[in-house]
Amino acid sequence: RQQGRFQKYSLHSSPHSSISSQTPGRSVDPYCTMLALTLLLGAASLSAAVGLPTTPLTPEYNATELAEIYINLGSPDHNPETVDCDRYASLFAPNGVLHTPGVPNAYGSDAINLACQVSHSQVNPLISFQELNVGIMSWDTQLRTAFRWTINGIRAKDLYLVAAPAISFFLQDTNGSILDAYSFYDTALITGDGTPTPLMPEAVAVAEQFTRYGSVEPVPPGVHCTAFAGLFAANGTYHLPGLPDFSDPDAITKACNTMVQDWHVLVPSIQTMITTHSWNYMHNIAIRSTLAGESIGKTGVVVPMITVLFMDIDWKILDAWVSYDMSLWPAPHATI
Repeated sequence: RQQGRFQKYSLHSSPHSSISSQTPGRSVDPYCTMLALTLLLGAASLSAAVGLPTTPLTPEYNATELAEIYINLGSPDHNPETVDCDRYASLFAPNGVLHTPGVPNAYGSDAINLACQVSHSQVNPLISFQELNVGIMSWDTQLRTAFRWTINGIRAKDLYLVAAPAISFFLQDTNGSILDAYSFYDTALITGDGTPTPLMPEAVAVAEQFTRYGSVEPVPPGVHCTAFAGLFAANGTYHLPGLPDFSDPDAITKACNTMVQDWHVLVPSIQTMITTHSWNYMHNIAIRSTLAGESIGKTGVVVPMITVLFMDIDWKILDAWVSYDMSLWPAPHATI
């Protein structure tokens, strides 16, 4: 992986460097067929029909529209019979990387284009739709997009109906071009090979304690920000919308305390949890959750969230990327 990709996001060497340690290039990896099987990223979205709100960040960029093109595999007319893999690949920066569960990554336009083509040949038609989209402008003006969606369609090899929950997360440049696209889903639900993977107890424990800000008690929890910081590896980084990163236990503890002090009553819940393992055995967890409760001013608050945790083999967090609409938070974010 190219060094320095995440230097604007983190002060430490990112875990994605080890996940993406192959030398970037145009050649197709021997794992290409397996890779393409797991890149079933939709071909026609239903979000317009259900009225999914858009999230404009700049006059030229819209997070929901970007995700629409991504899950449609570049289809220009939301037609499940057609795709445009050139358009799909053009969503990425020239050095963009496509990450999929359990296999090496696709580097650059040619590999991403090929993955798109083979994906379309495996499931056709694909009729995928978004359920939540959160677009964020980081404190350094780079963009991020996270969304919960469903991979929906018919598997070509046996005409089996496919419906798989998915979460995707983009790291982008200031123009919105994708630097890294991560998708999380259970490949067995799509390929029909094997059985769906049960959630590992370690993953459930980390996700629940993270969502509860360190508490291990049943909801509603008592916050325990020191324990929250203890979920991170020594070089772990906590990424929040609109704020610089927090990369040591004291800073993470302070960030946690500052965030929760805006709530009078805080009741977090998890709606979707998806775990994957990188091809080099690192752990990844994607979480669709909701923070609901009362603000200090005793008004009701509901904040939908998407969190992506990249972890080491010991289940310690290397990078935690949290996405939510800052305007929904009980109080404006202060400098932490």
